[in-house]
Amino acid sequence: MADPLVSVVLPTWNRAAMLREAVDSVFAQTLEDWELIVVDDGSTDGTREYLSTLPKDRIRVILHERCANPARLRNAALVVARGRYVALLDSDDLWDATKLERQLADMQRENARWSYSRVRWIDDRGAETPLPPGKRWQECRGWILHDLLAWNAWLALPAVIVDRETLRDVGGFDASLRFHEDFDLWLRLAGRYPITMTDAVLVSVRKHPGNTWRSDHLTTLHCFIEVYDRLIADDALRVERNTCLLRRSQLVPQLADAYRGQGRAREAVGLLLRGLPRGAVLRHWWSSLARSAYRWVLPRRPSS
Repeated sequence: MADPLVSVVLPTWNRAAMLREAVDSVFAQTLEDWELIVVDDGSTDGTREYLSTLPKDRIRVILHERCANPARLRNAALVVARGRYVALLDSDDLWDATKLERQLADMQRENARWSYSRVRWIDDRGAETPLPPGKRWQECRGWILHDLLAWNAWLALPAVIVDRETLRDVGGFDASLRFHEDFDLWLRLAGRYPITMTDAVLVSVRKHPGNTWRSDHLTTLHCFIEVYDRLIADDALRVERNTCLLRRSQLVPQLADAYRGQGRAREAVGLLLRGLPRGAVLRHWWSSLARSAYRWVLPRRPSS
């Protein structure tokens, strides 16, 4: 059997209902030369029973021990992927029927190694919702490393397609990062290759209470800061160091606020003092420090 043009990589855990919709959106593609690799992270909600009913000539299922690490799951799929391209999808998101056809046509016309498209946000019922606070779409093409670091470029994971050998060359996903492993990968790709963009909404990203990043806000922020710490320490990125320092100094108060929300004000103060930005001119940093210090020195009294 000839290798498929596209390997679709889809990790999942206990999302049986939404997984069906995601898989259906792959089967609906106008470009039919694909394989779907589903990596199940030890689901207990009937997901594995559902996967056993899918046609084995189009879908490969990897039954993984529970690890709660999306990077490990995606890397497991990459080991067996046969397609020239890898298209990424999450089990709670959906593709437009023309996604693969249109995006690959743009990649092949421009001889690009990776690409992305516009997205829309939907809720758990499929209704369109506004972009999250602070998100504003900007069209970024070509060499986008600075735009990624400065948060100008926004690449949603299910909107990205990457040449398989290129993805392997940069090392795949970093399994030491439980969250923001996709952002870390985009940075490594952007440092070596220009990107093309399909100017159409081809992906629906679902915002719902079960989003993985909602499950551990502290770890999410720690991982984001760790990515920037690595960049700041990388001499090859010296020209981008000020941008990285600025973005890190904006993330630290968010992490301090999360600590304070758990009643850990003393840790929040220590975090802010260790992360003092150059010049300490960031208003939100000082505001977070003042709130944390107040909570530490004058903790809330239990209500009677």
